[in-house]
Amino acid sequence: MGSNPLSQLPRLYQTVRHLEARQLWYLGRYRVLPQRHRSPCKTFSGELSLRRNISHRVGFEPPVPQCDSIVSDRGEFTFVGKTVHLGWPPNWRMADKEDRLWCYNLHYHDYIWGLSFQEALILAESWIDSCKFQHGAASWRPYPISVRLGNWLKYFFATHIDRCQAEPRFTERLLESITTQTDWLLKNLEIHLLGNHLFENAVALCFVGAFFDGPLAETCAKRGLDVMQCELDKQILPDGGHFERSPMYHSRCLYLLADLYNLGMEKVMPQLEDYLLRMWSWLQSMCHPDGQIALFNDAAHNVYLSPVSLSAYLSRLLQREPPHSSGAFGLSDSGYFGWTGPD
Repeated sequence: MGSNPLSQLPRLYQTVRHLEARQLWYLGRYRVLPQRHRSPCKTFSGELSLRRNISHRVGFEPPVPQCDSIVSDRGEFTFVGKTVHLGWPPNWRMADKEDRLWCYNLHYHDYIWGLSFQEALILAESWIDSCKFQHGAASWRPYPISVRLGNWLKYFFATHIDRCQAEPRFTERLLESITTQTDWLLKNLEIHLLGNHLFENAVALCFVGAFFDGPLAETCAKRGLDVMQCELDKQILPDGGHFERSPMYHSRCLYLLADLYNLGMEKVMPQLEDYLLRMWSWLQSMCHPDGQIALFNDAAHNVYLSPVSLSAYLSRLLQREPPHSSGAFGLSDSGYFGWTGPD
């Protein structure tokens, strides 16, 4: 016999009572509003133009450790402890058979930093050719789009801008795809999820606003900054910790803020440096003597940039030594107390 639907009401109540009103509103909106009204469109097509002088203080740091070990010469991709042979360029349709988290990692393109420019060009073009927009596809979820946009913009239009400008046909295709992905992201911010997902969405919009000119770029900059201003106060606790209390997610958010600072975003977000310093100090306290993060609250090693590399990036950006962490510490807002010292 099927269970009585009324018996599920207490569980439903315990689930939704913790959600914010805006989460409930957007959950309903995304379920009720026909998807075709939120699909990518050509409204802004052709209006993203690359800025002539994209300035950044120092070179961007890859988002994950050992990017060159993720993809083998034989076209084997390794994520979350699983290796799958997709060939080169990757067979994107074959990848759809894998679980959602594995597919997400594939579509982040974090590993682009371990490729040569020519290999990265082939990767991006094959993605554009094979991963056309499709509702529900892992490649077009807002979170993977946000991560991928950050990687594409920093890799192609900052780190390898000269090589990119020498490939006008590729650059034109890249801009067209970025426009479509950005338009979709704007319509589907993950307000129903909040947390690090919405944080990642907002940073991606800020990146678009920093790298491009035009109406779409201006819309992205305003929307991204509005969300960031709101989420920073909510997500970063007074002691500098991320509100999810996970050293891993904390590291990712700190890395993203460092990238925004690298692009000069402190001019429109004056408090950005203060957040960086507080979060940096928190991370130093939450690392073991071997330099790795403490494994609390959905945390794992080698998922994001290591604390040592992240600290070196911040030192170059802020032109100061890492915060010193020794002896007893109390992070009362995060609920962590401990002692750090030599091993």
